[in-house]
Amino acid sequence: MRPVAYGAAGLYVIPRAIESDVPRTELTGVFTHRKIVMRKRAMRDHYYHREISIPASLQLTVEDIRPWDGREFLIASPVDFPQGVVRQYAEEHHAIDLFEYLSIAVQIGVMTTDQVREFSLETVLVPGGSELGIYPTSWLYATQQKLAAVGREFVTRYGARISTYDRYQVRAVGFLAERLGSYFLLKELRARYPDCLPPDIVGDLCVVVPEGGHYSPGFVGN
Repeated sequence: MRPVAYGAAGLYVIPRAIESDVPRTELTGVFTHRKIVMRKRAMRDHYYHREISIPASLQLTVEDIRPWDGREFLIASPVDFPQGVVRQYAEEHHAIDLFEYLSIAVQIGVMTTDQVREFSLETVLVPGGSELGIYPTSWLYATQQKLAAVGREFVTRYGARISTYDRYQVRAVGFLAERLGSYFLLKELRARYPDCLPPDIVGDLCVVVPEGGHYSPGFVGN
């Protein structure tokens, strides 16, 4: 689906998948086909993540991947970018995509110009944004609806350009949603915890790899 969705399949599927659960399910976990967030148990062995083998991942228990009692979130460890999230995106991807994506967010009422200004000053990114971890279902549903609205309009306007990108950069909408989802997530957490984020809501981002294998960001697997 990646050539069609441009990395945005989650944006389209997640709101639909949890729509009927919003009134009765308090928490929802979202994991990708090779990334999970688990309760912190060890130092990260790579820049912002750990690698865990397939056999080891099969030994994880429900307790390993659920929030601590009394908590509603379990998120990946935030990553600091001293140069700013916008500059980091421009260095790794196509800057024009981010500028046009944020412009759409303002045009359709998902963000205000003040929020875009706030976003432009952000130096912290939560890997996966609102698509990797455990969140309150009502918050996740509302957030994913916003991201889906922006993503759909972005693909409608600029899908032809994105389709010319290589197989890594073609996931542009996913990369964009990660940044905006992280912004919305941090905004929510900072409102709940104005002094500092409780350390027990931050877990380890783990990439599941074959025995003896290693993670590559540009890898396209089954």
